[in-house]
Amino acid sequence: MSTHLLPFLTQARAPLTREVLAVNELGQTDTVSIPAERALTVYVDKRELVTLMTLGAQPESD
Repeated sequence: MSTHLLPFLTQARAPLTREVLAVNELGQTDTVSIPAERALTVYVDKRELVTLMTLGAQPESD
């Protein structure tokens, strides 16, 4: 198979969590880390095929 037809994967990464302010039942605020889910759209021949949700650790491998 010709190598120019194989997909090229990068080492793209994104943080797995993001910090948000949360308010507890006592009204106190605290910073907590939550999963940072992101949309990943796959294109084939410049046409959108599907949009997936990913945590971003290795989005091209998901």
